[in-house]
Amino acid sequence: MIKIEIDFKLMGERIKNARIKKGLSQENLSAKIHVTTSYINRIEKGGDITLKKLAKISKVLEIEIEQLIMGTIPGYSNYLDKDLHQLLIKCTPAKQKFIYNIAKIVAEAQLF
Repeated sequence: MIKIEIDFKLMGERIKNARIKKGLSQENLSAKIHVTTSYINRIEKGGDITLKKLAKISKVLEIEIEQLIMGTIPGYSNYLDKDLHQLLIKCTPAKQKFIYNIAKIVAEAQLF
């Protein structure tokens, strides 16, 4: 049995980024899925979410649920995806988070 650890804080960041990209406020999103604005705020900060609510958010934001949970797009093929994935699954969750934070810094830096 494979156990998948979900990083709710990272998933919350993905939801927030997708919401902003879609041009929605927390109030707009909360109204569309019939929850409070504070619920959306809590989710975006890493709070637990039900699969049913996540599916509703996914539909409103027009983004695959897998991308919100794991950060991947089904069917997307990049030559480094498999190698990077294999490397990351060998790491502890703490090391994965450390690698993510480094990658985020590099990705956001205007190096190239």
